[in-house]
Amino acid sequence: MTLKSENGGLVVVGRFIGFDGENIQVETEYGALTLRYNSVSCAGDPCPDLSTYVPEVRFSGASLMAEILVPSLVEGFARSKGLQVTFEQIDPLHFRQTLFADAVGTPVGRFVFHVATTDEGFADLIAHEADIVLSLREVRAEEVRRGREVGLGQLDGPRQSRIVGLDALVPVVSPRSSVAAISLTQIAAAFAGDFADWADVGEDAAPMTLHLGPATDGRAQRFIDEVVRGSERILSPTVVHHDSYAALAA
Repeated sequence: MTLKSENGGLVVVGRFIGFDGENIQVETEYGALTLRYNSVSCAGDPCPDLSTYVPEVRFSGASLMAEILVPSLVEGFARSKGLQVTFEQIDPLHFRQTLFADAVGTPVGRFVFHVATTDEGFADLIAHEADIVLSLREVRAEEVRRGREVGLGQLDGPRQSRIVGLDALVPVVSPRSSVAAISLTQIAAAFAGDFADWADVGEDAAPMTLHLGPATDGRAQRFIDEVVRGSERILSPTVVHHDSYAALAA
């Protein structure tokens, strides 16, 4: 798209990022630029039409949040404002919730969801293809760096995120185990490969096999980030990752 000031003194060419009803943001060779839309002319397919504009928020990230938690929050918000909400499946990985003020069908807002993973959510945010990440873990240092480079600010800042739910991570051992308690330090050491046998934690000698959920799942990643790396260790390559939490439970 191409944006030009009224007198032609400013010409900006770039990829459309977003529009909030007043300001338009474009990705250019100089980085992300934000301009007042009423002060420029716009040429190109993505140019917003003010007569039909409807505010839209794009979510991308963990399926657990995209499919259950956040759509429920949207429905609750709609009810609290006396709005109607509809659901539309766009494709297997995308759906849309639209809010209406009345039965005539006047949309007042849209929420578009990409059902993916935490990793993909941050990748979409950094690529300006999402406005909000649905994450099951804290933002990582590399994501903070890349976000800052593309003009997203400091992603690990206190005002950049909101906790909307807390879920427990529970270590589970065989019911045949006689160990009454294992410290977080011992768990970190085990998953780092420092322990190879149950005898290292006071159990009868037996090989220790370690299991985690999918490597791309934010819950497993949070365990690795906060427990293993938090103790200044790295995850052992012998840890068995499962494709799903049902497989892990089995």
